[in-house]
Amino acid sequence: AGISTFGEVEFTSLETYKQVAEVNLWGTVRMTKSFLPLIRRAKGEWERELPPAPEPAPHVHLCSEWKYLSQQLQRPQLSRGRVVNISSMLGRMANPARSPYCITKFGVEAFSDCLRYEMYPLGVKVSV
Repeated sequence: AGISTFGEVEFTSLETYKQVAEVNLWGTVRMTKSFLPLIRRAKGEWERELPPAPEPAPHVHLCSEWKYLSQQLQRPQLSRGRVVNISSMLGRMANPARSPYCITKFGVEAFSDCLRYEMYPLGVKVSV
């Protein structure tokens, strides 16, 4: 999803790069950010309904971070929210004469990867 242009870097105006980025990258970031509070609110309501996480076996001695992670992994992982961002194969590999499009789709991939790490503790899936 998005817009694309064709042209070699030398002959593509900076304005074209800005226009493609405004739609393909910044549009994705803006829309995702606008829905995150709704997803967080839905997750918060769902979390109140979950039973407490089980304690690990007494013979297992884990540091606090690992204990927290193991408890989270033992909880039911029902998804109450999902972010799906549309990218392109050109967000993984460059192509001649398509640099504005490739740049923005690489950006969508990186943005989604970062968001995936941030949403993992909430159980929100992030897909590209």
